Amino acid sequence: DDCRSNLPPANFVVTSDGIFYALDSNDRLVWLVDLEKVVMAANEDDDDEEAEGPEVTAVQEQASEILPRSKWFYASSFLYESSPEDDLLDNEANSADGMNADMGMDLNNQGGLHVTCLSHAGHIVSVSIDATNSLAKNGGIVEDGSECIGSFENGLESGGWSPDGEVLALVTFASEADDEAGAGDNLAKFNATNSYEEAKIPILMTMNTQYEILSEIRLDPCLVPTHDEPNNSPTKSINPNTISLCWRPDSSSLALSTMDAPLPTDRDSTILASTTPKQQQPKPHRRIRTFHRTTLQLLSLSKEEDGSGRDVPNLLPVTPTWAPAGCSHYVGAVQSSRPLIGGSGNSGKNNARSRPVSLQVAFMEPNGLRHRECKIHDTRLAGRNGEKEEVIGIAFNLEGDLLAVVSLLTPADSESSTQHKEYGKVQLYHRSNYHWYLKYELRFDDKVENEGVNTSGSVSVIKFSDEDPYRLMIALDRRGSTLPENALEWREYAFRWESSTIHYSQHTIVGKSPNSPNVLALSIDGKTLNFTPLDKAIVPPPMYAASLELPAPVIGITSRPCFQHEITGNNSDDSNNKPSHEEEMSRVELIVALADGSFALLKNGVGKSKESLTPGFSPPTLLTTFDLSTLVFSNKMEGGDISPEYLAFNGMKLRDMTIIDASEDSFTIIAASSPQGTRGRHHFHDNLVEIKISWASLENGERERLDLQISACVPLKGRVLRIVNWSDTALVTGARWSALIE
Repeated sequence: DDCRSNLPPANFVVTSDGIFYALDSNDRLVWLVDLEKVVMAANEDDDDEEAEGPEVTAVQEQASEILPRSKWFYASSFLYESSPEDDLLDNEANSADGMNADMGMDLNNQGGLHVTCLSHAGHIVSVSIDATNSLAKNGGIVEDGSECIGSFENGLESGGWSPDGEVLALVTFASEADDEAGAGDNLAKFNATNSYEEAKIPILMTMNTQYEILSEIRLDPCLVPTHDEPNNSPTKSINPNTISLCWRPDSSSLALSTMDAPLPTDRDSTILASTTPKQQQPKPHRRIRTFHRTTLQLLSLSKEEDGSGRDVPNLLPVTPTWAPAGCSHYVGAVQSSRPLIGGSGNSGKNNARSRPVSLQVAFMEPNGLRHRECKIHDTRLAGRNGEKEEVIGIAFNLEGDLLAVVSLLTPADSESSTQHKEYGKVQLYHRSNYHWYLKYELRFDDKVENEGVNTSGSVSVIKFSDEDPYRLMIALDRRGSTLPENALEWREYAFRWESSTIHYSQHTIVGKSPNSPNVLALSIDGKTLNFTPLDKAIVPPPMYAASLELPAPVIGITSRPCFQHEITGNNSDDSNNKPSHEEEMSRVELIVALADGSFALLKNGVGKSKESLTPGFSPPTLLTTFDLSTLVFSNKMEGGDISPEYLAFNGMKLRDMTIIDASEDSFTIIAASSPQGTRGRHHFHDNLVEIKISWASLENGERERLDLQISACVPLKGRVLRIVNWSDTALVTGARWSALIE
């Protein structure tokens, strides 16, 4: 309590066990609300109407300690604007009884920002930010600023506010009596013969900001997931029977994904049933339906685009995402190439004769017809055989030009789990010329362990900013790691588009004029680097002249600068020290950063290449790869010893690599390094790290002769947005002392 901030809250975090945190702009705690106490207080108020006395209160307090906590799965804010009549009534109430008005939570008289929280137990709690702020400042009970709007007897499975904050959609279930009335004996027979899963009738309803029901409809019976695991359970996989929904960005309609039960009364499976042999048992099928915002009228049902009326096969239980207008308002859903057993995972092969499973994000048009897809790249490391990958989330950004795909990777057996913990990753795809490129991958697999502590984490939530399309918030769950504290962590990423990735160089080539320019364009697509020599042929993407596949997805490229003396032809070096034509053409020109924290050195291609589609062009080739976390650094640097933080460096924390000095067998690079997060503190600064890489007499595939030295580490006062060389950078002896960077 002594460390709490007095600043107004700017960010809000809700955990699955029902703790609502209010944080200031520096991510320091302002106040917290226990949502379970709000629910218990509402239940006590109801019980007080029937029974009173100290004995009843004592029993209720004991019950609150014994009862398990609910699983909270959703929290989102909306702005309630009170009418002039409400303000007049509120002013009258304040003049009559000002103290009671401050503590009130009547939504009719309480304007401002509210946060709605939902739990699978069926509770709806509304937290008034203004009222809670007032209570926290005046030393009151902060839970009094929240109200339990109500509880659904049959629980809540999904829900969410529309983007305009005016309509709340909820999915609950009908009671057993209603089930029998709606589905007859078929539902009872199905539940009696299937002990491993249960079918219920879901009810979709919408509410306004006053939590008044606008409309509701009964849906076809579907399989329902269970939520029996405790809140601290390490299980993070998605239940195959999960029910989820998403809103169209303009709030005009919503999409609902359900695993429909194979009942004879299922009117959507008529075509499927007619084409299925009678001896085969009908199977559950996942479908996506879209409904009108106000009337909940059925607008579309997911179908194949070939006109056959077939359902889209093998849809996975990942929550769908709705693209903005820039992507034709597609509904994106994860689809596998064949049925999966036990979820949305990709374990490579189930047996020796089974074919590999491929995953993709399938897009449904507003009429429900499937149209095109985004192939999800399999970027698992080659050394981890049998590692299981499960897609657990997808999301579009505000502009619709970035598609985020969230995955959970787990070891295949107990032996590998002792060496590698489960971890999450986020892939960012971009569409150009009807091709989806994997442009970036964030991997939260911390291979560097300090004193036996592994800090790998899985991704629990991702959210693009509603204002900046290239700002992404990621919440990490590290409860499966060996980290003693800081089990929950969140990070904020800001992405930028490079105007181009062009490598410009000039070499004296036999048969050509001196200093003939070479202009090489590079395009990133996951593990693949695509090359096009613009000085020889202009090839529009997604076509290219040649490509090179690397061990992991590419996240950054830096090229050897075209130094000033190479352009002007003025070289102060002795002509005897000039490299030969062959040495100049085969020298290392590119450093490529990979998503697993390693780096690759690429050299110029020499001679004819069978891989190139453009005559006279030899693409760069891979010389070697190296990992900063496994190589030994020099223990000295200018200005003192290297701190232990950099002795075991993680390459995944480096960005904006820039070459400031180069020779025939070495590079000197600088890069920005993000600081390690600490408890209760938000870091707003970076470190500038200088590294010298030498590869003297290095042969193909030989790593032992690679030498790395951290020669400087400079703490900065803020965040690095970009690092570039000045255009007149010159290569001279000791260039790093006169290098100008911005």
